[in-house]
Parts: sequence; structure tokens; C-alpha cells
Amino acid sequence: IHTTVPGFTTFDQLETNLSVMEDLTLTPEEKKYLELVRTNHKESLFCQGCGTCLEQCTIAPDIPTLMRSYMYAYGYRDLPAAVRNIKSVKDNPIACADCSSCVVDCQMGFDIKEKVLDIIRLRDFPQEFFA
Repeated sequence: IHTTVPGFTTFDQLETNLSVMEDLTLTPEEKKYLELVRTNHKESLFCQGCGTCLEQCTIAPDIPTLMRSYMYAYGYRDLPAAVRNIKSVKDNPIACADCSSCVVDCQMGFDIKEKVLDIIRLRDFPQEFFA
């Protein structure tokens, strides 16, 4: 098991779930990976979906959805999922192209404008390319 998402409805269940993390030991490989992620998060593909970008952008495309599309395309190589997400965005992501300077300060360090302009190119490809 690599990940668990525990559910609970009582404090006893919470305490039981949290007790699993007592005396948690990581292998050297796990520690190395965590350090790599910590120091190189700007190279990551994975938007945390925090939404702080939405408060900063005046043209307000749905940045978290577009970043999720980027993750689907480049991280999982799932182009149909990326295209579905892009097409679900109601705002105009092309507006990023007209923006003279992006004011979004992503907590993960992503260059939002660069990633948005990169991923929206998929929107113009015929759907049969992604089947």
C-alpha cells in the first residue's frame, strides 16, 4: 500500500488512523525522493489545486482545471482527459496570450502563463487524434 485516504466519523477512529503514523520510518529511497520533491517542486507537474491563483488573476481563466489538464497530458499521457478538462473551462484561456505580464504568483512556483498557453494548444486538435 502506497497511499491511504482514511475516513472517520468519531474521534476514536481519528486517533486509530493517526496512530499508524507513530514511529513512521522511511527508507533511504523514500527520503531521497521526498527531498527531491521538496527542492525541485518547480519542476513538478502536479498543481495542488489551492486556488490562490484565482484570486490573483484579473482575467480569471479556470487555472486549476487547466493545470490539471497539463498534469493529465504531460504526467499521465492521457490526452483525452486533458482535452475534456480544457473544453470544460468556461472562461477564455486564450486571454493569457493577451496578458502583458502575468501577476499570478503560484505557491508551487509554476509559470502559469507558460503552462496555460502550452496546454490550450490541445483544444485546437481534432478529437480523433486523441482516441
